[in-house]
Amino acid sequence: MEIISVIFYSYLIGSIPTAFLVLKRNGINILNEGSGNVGTLNSYEVSKSKSVAILVLITDFLKGMLPLYITLYFFGENFIYLGISVISAVFAHCFSIWIGFKGGRGLATALGGSVLFVPQLPILWISFWLISFWIKTNIHFSSIFATFSLLVATIFFSSFFIEFSIFSSTELEYSIVVSLVLIIILIKHIEPLRNYIKMLQSQSRGNHE
Repeated sequence: MEIISVIFYSYLIGSIPTAFLVLKRNGINILNEGSGNVGTLNSYEVSKSKSVAILVLITDFLKGMLPLYITLYFFGENFIYLGISVISAVFAHCFSIWIGFKGGRGLATALGGSVLFVPQLPILWISFWLISFWIKTNIHFSSIFATFSLLVATIFFSSFFIEFSIFSSTELEYSIVVSLVLIIILIKHIEPLRNYIKMLQSQSRGNHE
């Protein structure tokens, strides 16, 4: 029953479609504009407003942090419960019940949860992202590269990461929780990956013509 309650309030908070609600006030349905993604980047590209993008980013960040705080308050430093809280919030952001199970790509919400939960991960993710962006100046490619690299690192070096974690856990618990969050994010990046591959193929054909 406790786990069900954790899933319920974490999903409920995470499912708030921030970008959809913010842009709706400006008469814009973000689901039908730009990439259709309900997140910070598309909010900026559609609205051309930095203040809108920052509002969406901060709110989505808090959607990952708040459920973790609630879980920590009621259930203490239980790694499984805390992990389920983060997973539920990220999943809810990506697949919100309020907008037909559509949503964002989960990065800001995952960051909000991981900063308090496993703070070494966002630092490593950002490092991977910056390296990738320096090589290939493409935001989506860098996000995919950083997320996939972190997933591989988590699977093979979980024992190392555990030493720097705030809350104690087994290697299996750590690997499962972090991997599930990263897999959800990767699933939401399948479409951008396809578009990136199509772009490369188009450039390749253009170079051969």
